[in-house]
Amino acid sequence: MSDLVAAVPKLRDSVVAILRIRLTRPETVKKGKARPAQFEAALGGTGFCVVRDRYVVTAFHVLNGGGARNPKDRFYVFVVPENGEHAFHFPVTGFAVERPDVDIAILELGPCAKAGVSLPATPVSFTPQPDGTRVITLGFPAPEITGLNLDAGGNFIGGQFFLKSHANEGICRRSTLSPACSSTS
Repeated sequence: MSDLVAAVPKLRDSVVAILRIRLTRPETVKKGKARPAQFEAALGGTGFCVVRDRYVVTAFHVLNGGGARNPKDRFYVFVVPENGEHAFHFPVTGFAVERPDVDIAILELGPCAKAGVSLPATPVSFTPQPDGTRVITLGFPAPEITGLNLDAGGNFIGGQFFLKSHANEGICRRSTLSPACSSTS
């Protein structure tokens, strides 16, 4: 188990939480008085960086619960280096891959809002793993938004979150229908 435990800090900084911001009511003007736009925000998934500061892989359903992505939604990825006190965000600038049939999406990132912060890539293998191979899972299973600041256009400008990644151990197992890995508590 020590090799898996040692891998957690190496992988942690490549794992991100994904924030979606959705316009729920556009700005309106009634009797000469402007009502600001309203937005909803949700930390709806986890991803991992595969090309330094550029591409993140996540599940397609993170973009809109499995439905088609709303092109007006804004997305940001957050990294919490060493599970520390500060989260840093990268804007999602494009969607290189959106495959609902295999539940995968690849997000293209812009630069981090904080100069000098980088998102390292984690190595990925496409080699099938034998049954019983020990693996770790790493993600943000219970993120919380305690405060959020957006500009008038719905762009993220700051906030307070509880973002701590959690690691778990599991094993790979294959069925006759599809390969899978399962984690254990």
